[in-house]
Amino acid sequence: MTEMTVPWQKTLASWWESYVRRFWGRDEETDYHVRLKVAHTARVRNIARQLMHPRELPAQELALVDAAALLHDVGRFPQYWQYRTFRDLLSVDHADLGAKTLDEEGVWQWLPPEAAVVLRQAVVWHNKRALPPEAAGAAWLPAQVVRDADKLDIFDMLTTDKEYRMPPTDGISQAGGVSEEIADMVAAGRLGLPAQVKTAADQQAFRISWVYDLNTVEAVRYVDRAGFLPLLLAALPEGEAKVRIGQAVEACVKRRLATEA
Repeated sequence: MTEMTVPWQKTLASWWESYVRRFWGRDEETDYHVRLKVAHTARVRNIARQLMHPRELPAQELALVDAAALLHDVGRFPQYWQYRTFRDLLSVDHADLGAKTLDEEGVWQWLPPEAAVVLRQAVVWHNKRALPPEAAGAAWLPAQVVRDADKLDIFDMLTTDKEYRMPPTDGISQAGGVSEEIADMVAAGRLGLPAQVKTAADQQAFRISWVYDLNTVEAVRYVDRAGFLPLLLAALPEGEAKVRIGQAVEACVKRRLATEA
């Protein structure tokens, strides 16, 4: 998957690069946030390739996975340009905006109709709480993989000591522990809710709960190999909530590694 193997891939990549160039140069703050998303997109594409490498998929399926990774955050660029934030709750759903952008840009004209449908769905669904029942079919694998690769890169951003480490989120208090509400949900093996996030500790617990939403066993193996869980848990305040959350997510990973081929 390191070379373009499907004719429309090169056209799509060229469009993406030219589209992103429109958002450079307004001011240093905007350029910084554009750089963040350009780098994130590149890493998500790379992770998606790694996840699918063992499967030896046909070129068309690999191309769809790669294109879904390329396009998944295209809505982030107009989002920041208009609202100066990446927080959907304070602006707009960036996945829906991404699909709208792709529609308005006429991107789908370069793709086979079935590929256009799959990729539009993958973009819209990449940030939703769960994949809808209608995702079954050709869109299922690209949507699953881009959701997984996106989360894995965020786990990396939260735990790395490199320059792309995720900065604190604007508008969220750095003080305080994990709320009982979100601690109970995550300890029970359930995804947290964005609306529950009031503090940085809540946000960390919410992100840790994404482990429950990993679709592919390759992504679970990636979490295990990278050693993400101990690092993610280390950022939680000491206390009962941290212990309960740690036990639950570690058990989930252990169970999936033991039971899934």
